[in-house]
Amino acid sequence: MKEPEYLLTYNASSYEWFDSEEEMKEFVEENDLTSYEALYIPQAYEVEIED
Repeated sequence: MKEPEYLLTYNASSYEWFDSEEEMKEFVEENDLTSYEALYIPQAYEVEIED
């Protein structure tokens, strides 16, 4: 299974992963986001950090 490679962070603490740049752009437009950071991260994976 292919993992999402595009990460969008917005509103200081929210984020979404996307499979394509086009899908990410649609999300930004649909939600009228003006403050965000879009990142392309190939081979990304989530890491859990324990205290």
